[in-house]
Amino acid sequence: MPVFRCLTLIALTLTGFTAPEIFAQDTIPLVPDCSTADTTTADNPGYAQLICSNSEWVESVRDIKSQGDALAAQLPDDWQSAFTAHQLAFPQFVNNCPAGTAARASCIERVLAQRLTDIADLAAYYDADMPTCTSGELTIADSGLGDAGMSKSTEVYTLTYTGDASCRLLGYPAITATDSNGVTQWTVPVYSTTGSYITFAGPPLPVTLSASNAQAWFAVSVSSGCDPASGSPGYTVAVAPPLSADAITSLPFPDATCDAITVSPIGMLSMREAAIY
Repeated sequence: MPVFRCLTLIALTLTGFTAPEIFAQDTIPLVPDCSTADTTTADNPGYAQLICSNSEWVESVRDIKSQGDALAAQLPDDWQSAFTAHQLAFPQFVNNCPAGTAARASCIERVLAQRLTDIADLAAYYDADMPTCTSGELTIADSGLGDAGMSKSTEVYTLTYTGDASCRLLGYPAITATDSNGVTQWTVPVYSTTGSYITFAGPPLPVTLSASNAQAWFAVSVSSGCDPASGSPGYTVAVAPPLSADAITSLPFPDATCDAITVSPIGMLSMREAAIY
C-alpha cells in the first residue's frame, strides 16, 4: 500500500470517522429539484434557490455529481467515505459567498469551476507516484476568510504552489507553537477536523498541486477565553508541510492565551468556503 494511503488510514482512525456518521447529518441535495425551488425569494436565498436561478449552474452541479459518482466508484474503500463526506458538505459553500448579486454570482461560478477541477485532479492523480510538496515550493497567505467571537477565532489560510511539476499534500500541516518567551510548547498543537467556526468534512484526501491548480487551504483556531489564562499569552506558529520540520513561514497569534492551537487538515480549494460556519 502506498505511503500516502497509509497516512489516510491513520487519519480515519484518529478522527473517529465512519461512513454512517456522514449520512446521519442533514444534507442539502447537490443537484436541487428546480421544479420546487422558489427562485423569486430575494432575502437570504438558499443553495437551491441560487443554483436554480442559473441554468449553467444547474449543469455544473450535475457535472459535479456525475463526475464525483464516477470517481467514488474508483477510489479505494478507505477514501470513498471521505470523498462522499466532501461531496455532501459542498453545497454549504454558498453561505460564505458575498451577499451582493454580482459578487455572489462570481463566487458561485468560481467555486463550481474549482470543484470540477479538483475532482478531475483527484481522479487523475489519487494513486499516482508523486512527490510531496516541499516548503520551498509553497507560500502561505491569509485568505481573509474565517470568523471570531466569544473569545475564539479561526483564520483560514491559502497554500500556493510555486513549482513547475505536480506534487501532493496529504494530511495536516505540521505546526510548532512558540510562546511569547520564545519557548516551544510541544503540547499546544491540536490536529482536528473541527475547530472554532469550522468543520472539515471527513478525513483529508490527497491534494495535487500544479501550475494549473496551485492552491489549497487549511485553518488555525485559537482562543483567548481560558481561565486561568496561559502563563505566557501569545503564540507564534511555524507551519510546515505534513510530516516535515522545514517551516514555510511563521504565523503570529498575539491574542491567544489558551494552551491549545487547533489546525485543520489541508483541503482542496473547492471545499474551503463549505467548511466555514
